[in-house]
Amino acid sequence: QVASFKTTGRRIFRMSPLHFHFDLGGWPETTVVIRFWILTGIGVALGLGLFYADFLRLEGIL
Repeated sequence: QVASFKTTGRRIFRMSPLHFHFDLGGWPETTVVIRFWILTGIGVALGLGLFYADFLRLEGIL
């Protein structure tokens, strides 16, 4: 954010932390929270999938 502002004169996000950027964009707080929950769930599923794929590969199952 700082480097981008110094080079271009424009901010990437309206405000920090990130959820305030979406609040200022007009999103209701519940929408912001639920979408972050969804993104967190996707990240957890991806992380567990990678972990178990590596585990199964090392065990010789896959």
